[in-house]
Amino acid sequence: MRAGELRGILGGRDFRRLYGTRLASQLTDGVFQVALAGYVFFSPERQATAAKAAAAFAVTLLPYSALGPFAGVFIDRWRRRQILVWTPVLRALLVLLVAGLVAGGQDGLGFFLGVLVVLGVNRFFLAALSAALPHVVRRDQLVTANAFTVTSGTIIAFAGAGAGYGLRRVFGAGHDGTALILVVAAALFLLAGLIATTLPKGLLGPHRTSEDVAPRATALAVAEATPATVPGVAMSDTSPASETAMPDATPGSATPVSDASPGHATPVSAASPIPGAPMSNAAAGAGTPMPDGAEVPGLADVSGRAEASGRADVSEGSGGVGAGGSEAPRVVEVLGGVLGGLADGARHIARRPQAALALGAISFHRFLYGVVLIMTLLLCRNHFAGDPDRGLETFALMLGVSGAGYFAAALITPPVVRRISKQAWVAWQLGGAAVGLLVLGMPFAERPWAAGAFLLGVVSQGVKLCVDTTLQETIEDAYRGRVFAVYDMLFNATFAAAAAAAATWLPADGRATVTLLAVVAAYGMGAVAYWTAASRMRGPAYALR
Repeated sequence: MRAGELRGILGGRDFRRLYGTRLASQLTDGVFQVALAGYVFFSPERQATAAKAAAAFAVTLLPYSALGPFAGVFIDRWRRRQILVWTPVLRALLVLLVAGLVAGGQDGLGFFLGVLVVLGVNRFFLAALSAALPHVVRRDQLVTANAFTVTSGTIIAFAGAGAGYGLRRVFGAGHDGTALILVVAAALFLLAGLIATTLPKGLLGPHRTSEDVAPRATALAVAEATPATVPGVAMSDTSPASETAMPDATPGSATPVSDASPGHATPVSAASPIPGAPMSNAAAGAGTPMPDGAEVPGLADVSGRAEASGRADVSEGSGGVGAGGSEAPRVVEVLGGVLGGLADGARHIARRPQAALALGAISFHRFLYGVVLIMTLLLCRNHFAGDPDRGLETFALMLGVSGAGYFAAALITPPVVRRISKQAWVAWQLGGAAVGLLVLGMPFAERPWAAGAFLLGVVSQGVKLCVDTTLQETIEDAYRGRVFAVYDMLFNATFAAAAAAAATWLPADGRATVTLLAVVAAYGMGAVAYWTAASRMRGPAYALR
């Protein structure tokens, strides 16, 4: 990451405001997630098993991912700035509700549903962050901006996790202590929303392209003319994966990075928080296509051009987030619009082989990573430590070491990609994961396993940076939300599927030699398959302008 380029990016007032919004939210995510992990997995009153761990991940991730299509469609219709303002407010209220359940000793269905809604709302927030980034930096700065924001966001999430652990030591590990930690998290979410209010309403899009202007005979076309609001919220937001899309990025140079392989020249980019935590991200290039084919050359006039494009993202006079209109769309129309939007995103991906291959790579990695993370949780809880508190300390150490790997990936990915290409770097990382897990994982000892956690942190962030950048290069602005909705679903659903599958055979202490060898073999074969497919593609595929 070049200091001069980074100084130029940080010099942008709107970039700093968007970045501050991300940091405040991801810091709070770390606090919230540690509070939940301590309460569910490391409570003295509860015994963690593979089945319980899988159930917890399934409850929080699978339905969470199902919200991805809704997030994608709506962030392509609502002003993203409004999403960033109101989503944290909604999350703060929901976290207070969960805190009340925890204080009352509730840890059943109601508790998990509350957590599910808190995490689900975050889909919209993360997706909006990813889709908004190209509107506050130039296209040639996108790689560096992505790497810096996503990686530092990930680091701040780990810092939040550390703060959450410190609060647990102060408030205690019981019901009341966890509830107090959640109250602190609610206050921090409000801070994120407050920072987002400093962004101009019309700056962050969305803006439509000519490909998306023609009327379509779908319910989405009907919904375009009617007000849309977040279910259950009168005026607001939320975010994906990211997230929807998730997620993140990698540093680069002030000019498009030359890919040495496999025979293309394309720019680079992309990153994620606490391992296993829902996330995802990315956004397309900064040049926003308009219906007449003209590209927005600068960022200062984005708002004006959005109005000129005829896009009715938000009614200025209403103060709401919906499009203009007099009647709310019927439930069946909204559902049809969501499904139509998801289908649009899938078709957009299908026309771009590089994007499809990138999504396949991240989904493959997330499945294997999910298996390893469940093993790590069980090893920390029932093998590396003799009591729950010590187990939580060990798990926090593993997360911290993995976070260091994320940071290392942000530093090494840009220069490596400039030399060998994103595709080659992804293949090398998948192969490196195979070798590293074989050497460091097989002893099932705490220190070697921690070294393996660092390696997987590098792989996870490095792959995500490359995948996010590939999507940002190939996806048009009008489709970003929908494409990243698909990304978000794959990112989280594959992880949850891995947890559910591993629960059927993993022992309570996490030591499973055959499973680890299978993961090693899969990573090795995946590296070969990915590189073979990438080598057959010729030429860069940028988003239409």
